[in-house]
Amino acid sequence: MNLYLRNAIVALVALFLCSLPVCQIVSAASSVQFGSMWDLDAEEVNLENNVALKVAFYSVVGGYDTFNYYGIWTTADNFYWAAEGGGSDTSLAFYIGHGYQELSWNWCPWLGGWFLEQQFSIYDNWGNQVYDRDIFPCSAAQNVKLAFLYACRQGDTLGGTHWSGTPFGMPFAWLHDETVSTDGYACPSSGSQVFIGFNGSAPQLVSYGDLRYSDFMVAFYYAALAYGNQDYSVKQALDYAAKFENSSCATFADTDLYRGIWDSYCDPGSGRLVWEWIGNMRVYGNSNIHLSKTTPTFAMKTTAGGNFYVPSGPPTAVQIYQLFNNSGIVGDQTGATPPYTSLSNYYPNGQVDIYDAIFVSGKVGKSEGQSGWEYMADVTGNRIIDIFDCIQVANNYGKSGTYITDLTNVTVTFSVPGGPIQESVEWTNGLATIPPSATSFTVKRNGSPIGAVAIFWSRD
Repeated sequence: MNLYLRNAIVALVALFLCSLPVCQIVSAASSVQFGSMWDLDAEEVNLENNVALKVAFYSVVGGYDTFNYYGIWTTADNFYWAAEGGGSDTSLAFYIGHGYQELSWNWCPWLGGWFLEQQFSIYDNWGNQVYDRDIFPCSAAQNVKLAFLYACRQGDTLGGTHWSGTPFGMPFAWLHDETVSTDGYACPSSGSQVFIGFNGSAPQLVSYGDLRYSDFMVAFYYAALAYGNQDYSVKQALDYAAKFENSSCATFADTDLYRGIWDSYCDPGSGRLVWEWIGNMRVYGNSNIHLSKTTPTFAMKTTAGGNFYVPSGPPTAVQIYQLFNNSGIVGDQTGATPPYTSLSNYYPNGQVDIYDAIFVSGKVGKSEGQSGWEYMADVTGNRIIDIFDCIQVANNYGKSGTYITDLTNVTVTFSVPGGPIQESVEWTNGLATIPPSATSFTVKRNGSPIGAVAIFWSRD
């Protein structure tokens, strides 16, 4: 068979196969994390894996069905599936690892010749390249709302279509749109997609002796997906994360990531210090889009034993907002302004008083799901508001105390079929994801049960 004809057939078959649905879970919103361990030392792998775990964690909190494919599941087929939308019409894709840019021979069937053209690639877990030209046909539905590739060269250019008809450029490959803004941070375009990648080199996480770049990424995903009813846009999340790259930065525009990263070395010939440009992070598309699919919907406070049931729904995450080891403030259920405007106006203020008595007694007879139900009035934590909840208030009437905000060494132990699951809460924000089959949980500090104020996050 003629070599040119053979290659044309192979290309058409590949395009057809890429268009076939991959057998994966179909969901309303999905988030997929990739990471290639190829050609990385153990320290870098550990750091990059931790970033992927955090991105996955905040994706769950943010209401996304999440697939953490870091390592052996970082394959070409899974990249193509993620580019299609990860089984949904709203998806996020994250990759961390090596990236590459090269001149590649592309076959042009209508001109009957080969063209040497620029292409970009990322890597599967075994060092096989996955090219922009192969990702592009899979993203035609434009289901990917955010593609974040922490890898060298993936943000060099928006891309487009070569003379050969071959698509190129990772932003174009993932967004399937060559009209988006090339500075989507300072000048966002319209549309509902955004791409973040590096122009030049992406610094390894171990390069600078601290965790500035891993902290930046984790803070970005926290702000974009799990910052409560602030509902930060991508742009606002980048600004929030700026201080984690450098504490003096007020916005993303102030960071070296945006302006450009420089490094220095001593020239062995002259002995002089030489500075060289490394790269910078580029944003393409519309950074004004919002990604979070969840809202803090209700708060609950039970007794000093720290026992809670998982509300119906169920919610995606719980935030342990405050702790208390003073049994004298059991029954303090209202009087303060809630930390989120999306919560009903019942939140403990450190005093058990007439307002708590009126609030709880006014809900007597209600059970979970009924009109007028308030989780905060269920002091005993049994899905029914009755005389026993009122007794808790009466026993401590007139007492007061303070709440603990230090969440160090706080865990949540969930009751699930097959045995308990213990999860450490994020000490900076108190968040923990709720296993889908969990029915109840206990809050502990240093291994001992402790009372808590819990805020539950649910899909919008």
